[in-house]
Amino acid sequence: MAEWERPLCSLYESCNAPLCPLDQASLNGIWYSDEESCRSRTHGSLPWIQAQRKLSRVAATGFFTVEMMTSLAVIRKGITGLDPNASKQEQLRSWLHNRTAKTDLRPETRSARTRHLKNFSFKKQVKGKD
Repeated sequence: MAEWERPLCSLYESCNAPLCPLDQASLNGIWYSDEESCRSRTHGSLPWIQAQRKLSRVAATGFFTVEMMTSLAVIRKGITGLDPNASKQEQLRSWLHNRTAKTDLRPETRSARTRHLKNFSFKKQVKGKD
């Protein structure tokens, strides 16, 4: 049996976040917007941790899973998660289906878009100067 090792996070002992990037088992759990989120600067760039911070700011209702937070493209006031009193699987399927997914542009698509936009001038034109 492998010996337990202390996670590589200085905040691990004092952290009350229900979802921890260092604890794989916790990532299958749920999170409410009034709960603590990971304060680690090394893991703060994870998409679902950034989404947690935004959801806390807009005071979202209901609970969220890591899968839900990772798929969020836009987080606005009034966003709702899942109802704790209903079946999680059916709600989750419906919730994910009703949201527009994040789109990561492929490098070739991004470069084609960049070439197209270079044909336009977006500089603010000052009147009286030619």
